[in-house]
Amino acid sequence: MLEAVSGLLSGLTIGLLLLVMLVGLFGMVAPIFPGGIVIWLASVAYGLLFGFEGIGIWLFALITVFMIAGSIGDNIVMGKVARDKGASWTAIALGLIAGILGTIFFPPFGG
Repeated sequence: MLEAVSGLLSGLTIGLLLLVMLVGLFGMVAPIFPGGIVIWLASVAYGLLFGFEGIGIWLFALITVFMIAGSIGDNIVMGKVARDKGASWTAIALGLIAGILGTIFFPPFGG
């Protein structure tokens, strides 16, 4: 009986994490929120709950690289568009600094 409940909870947890990853994928298509970071956070939760065994650690490392590259690329593109629209380099730099500090000190809404 206890094994059945444990299996059910594991299945529900994996299903919930998969749903969170799918929501993150939607966030990558419709830029409402940072989808790559949502997918990465779901991967972290999976690894903490079920372990990073075997190929799991390598897949997590790959997801981490993609998340970092996507976040950096997104900031570069946003800065380029802002600059093309007439924003000063000072405003772009201050916006980037405010976004980083907001993310650190007021998660998840500060960024």
